[in-house]
Amino acid sequence: MAFDKDIHAVLLAAGQSTRMGQKNKLLLKINGIPLVRRSAINILNSNVVSLTVVTGFDEDKIVDALSGLNVNFVKNVNFREGLSSSLKAGLANITPSPSAVIICLADMPKIQPEHINRLIENFDPLTGWEICIPTSNGKRGNPVLIGSRFFPHIFETSGDFGAKHVMKQHPDKIVEVEIGTSDIHFDIDTQDEYENFITSGI
Repeated sequence: MAFDKDIHAVLLAAGQSTRMGQKNKLLLKINGIPLVRRSAINILNSNVVSLTVVTGFDEDKIVDALSGLNVNFVKNVNFREGLSSSLKAGLANITPSPSAVIICLADMPKIQPEHINRLIENFDPLTGWEICIPTSNGKRGNPVLIGSRFFPHIFETSGDFGAKHVMKQHPDKIVEVEIGTSDIHFDIDTQDEYENFITSGI
C-alpha cells in the first residue's frame, strides 16, 4: 500500500538573533545573498510541496529579502515567546493539513536539498517511521520531519522548544537518517561564526 507524501516545509525566520548583537543574522549576506534567502532557496530546490516562512522580528526586511520566491508568509505576532510560537503559527496556516512538515531553521546555511530529500524518502507512517531526524556520526541535527499526527502535541507546547517534547514522547516513531555530514549541526549565531563561515571557501 502506497501513500501520498504530501510534505511541506516551515522555515522559522521570526527570531531576534540576540547573540549577533545589533544585526539580524538572517539578513547577513553570503556570496551576496541574505542568509534567510539562501536557506529558503535550498528548501525550495528539494521535494517539498510548499514552503511557509514564519516572520516576526524585522518582518518587512525578511519579506523583502525573500522577494520573488514562491513562499507563503505567516507573521507570528508572538515571536518573543519563543520558537514554539513560530512553529505553531506556521503549522496553523498550512491548509489542508499535509501528511508531514519539515521544520527548518533559517540560520543553517549548509542544509542542502538532498538532506531534506533524504528525510522525505525515509518518512513512512505505514511502518511507524513518522518522525525523521538527520544524524551525523550518531549526533542528531536539523531539520526535522514531523508527521501530521503529532501536530496537536506541538500546539500544546510553549517556550523555545519546538518539537523536542514530541520526540521524547514518541521515541518508537523516530527514524534516524544518517546524512554523513556535520552540515546538519552548523548554524550561525554570532559575528565570529558568520565571519568564519564566509571566509571558509563556501
